[in-house]
Amino acid sequence: MGVLKAVLKEREANISDSPRGVLVLDYLKKYKGYGHKTIARALCTHHPEHFDSVEKARNAVRYYNGSFGEKGRKYRKLKKTHDGETHRANPYRIPSADHKDYTPYVLDKNARKVLIISDVHVPFHSVSALTSVIDRAKEYQPDTIFINGDFMDCHHLSRFTKDPGTRHFKEELEICRQILDMLLNEIAPIRCVWKEGNHEERYQIYMANRAPELLELDHFNFENVFGLDVLGVEWVNEKRIVKIGNLPIIHGHEYVRSVFSPVNVAKGYYTKAKSSVMVSHHHQTSEHTDPDILGSVMTAWSIGCLCDLSPKYMPLNRWNHGFAELNLSSSGIFKVDNYRIDKGKLL
Repeated sequence: MGVLKAVLKEREANISDSPRGVLVLDYLKKYKGYGHKTIARALCTHHPEHFDSVEKARNAVRYYNGSFGEKGRKYRKLKKTHDGETHRANPYRIPSADHKDYTPYVLDKNARKVLIISDVHVPFHSVSALTSVIDRAKEYQPDTIFINGDFMDCHHLSRFTKDPGTRHFKEELEICRQILDMLLNEIAPIRCVWKEGNHEERYQIYMANRAPELLELDHFNFENVFGLDVLGVEWVNEKRIVKIGNLPIIHGHEYVRSVFSPVNVAKGYYTKAKSSVMVSHHHQTSEHTDPDILGSVMTAWSIGCLCDLSPKYMPLNRWNHGFAELNLSSSGIFKVDNYRIDKGKLL
């Protein structure tokens, strides 16, 4: 693009450029990245009064693009100003791909005391479990609250059978806002980060299936529908890893074939991640530690949920209430306290 800008600038300063040259330079800018012959065919189609054959148009394109031998010396010199790094990375000018960088969402070093909660599943939340979390948080005084997914259930947006007696999406949204606002007011953290879980993903999937055009409008993004900017809550989506200090945290649905109800959830995810890691998703409190061959210790944790332990769709399960606290040093070294809650009492 820098070359074309330079050529166009020179063209504007040089009134002796022919109408054909002006057209060619305009098409080079308009169809940047296309082959010479493709641009030539477009010129012949739209401007036959100037180009009566594809070969003549192609020669003009090559000339003004700086690849027509000595006759195009001034344009070839301009072409050499192309970014060398870009050329080496893509020497064959392969068209760009639909690709997004999968990079962790990193909390800065100001996060030293982090309260980690997940799987509240509003409106199927547990009042007693949430009360225990708030009571403990007022003693702990975290600077950051990290919500590791499934804070909201999105029950009526699910592909599964819906319970007609439960609150619909609008009511669920309002209750969820009330609970989140209450948590922020009672605990008063400096920062709150909410990572999308598989239940919040239901909104994205529902909209993609029913009204994909609306997803192109920022107004219909989940964070805007929920009003997270008003609450001052940061939103992390697209299954990104969240890294707090040296600890990577995922919800648990990021692996396509997740660890399904193993004897020890934490061990299952350690086997997957080959790293220290914290997960939610399975509603179970567990821990697994394994040293590597050089004696460096790695530990995986899974944390409990804060929702109803006996839902209609699975009244018998191995779930428990719980949450975690993460204490960090300035160098990123961390200490985890993984709490369980039994009948409203902290264990």
